[in-house]
Amino acid sequence: MAVLVTLMVVLLPDGHQARIMPPAVVAVADYAQAVPPPAGDQHPVSGGRAAPVEVGHPVTVTAGGQTIVLRTWRVGGTEAVVAVSSKPFPMPPQAQGVAGSGMAWSARLGRLSLYCLNGRTSELVAAPVRAADLAALAALLPLA
Repeated sequence: MAVLVTLMVVLLPDGHQARIMPPAVVAVADYAQAVPPPAGDQHPVSGGRAAPVEVGHPVTVTAGGQTIVLRTWRVGGTEAVVAVSSKPFPMPPQAQGVAGSGMAWSARLGRLSLYCLNGRTSELVAAPVRAADLAALAALLPLA
């Protein structure tokens, strides 16, 4: 599966958006969009504190010269991808800086909300939730 995902990220970038989006961000977004929704009677994250459960195994990809480790976490009925890299994730053109968080940014890409915190270890969270809900979801996830 890791080989398939890597080939998909490298060979099938997202057309027009791939030209304007940083390759590392495109790779994370493409991976997150390829994650199938959870089956069964799952409930989306709301005010409750669901414990995150790792789904599958970590996958390592390289995009634009940046090595990225991707992990998928299920929280309630939502699956989120946490991407970790030793290099900062570049800010896409339509992203907004997050006040008071240094080099943090957030963006919307199709059905995904993205939240990035760049630092010694940079982390990018991608999930199919409303932008307003992503911070609460990210706070539940085990990051680097």
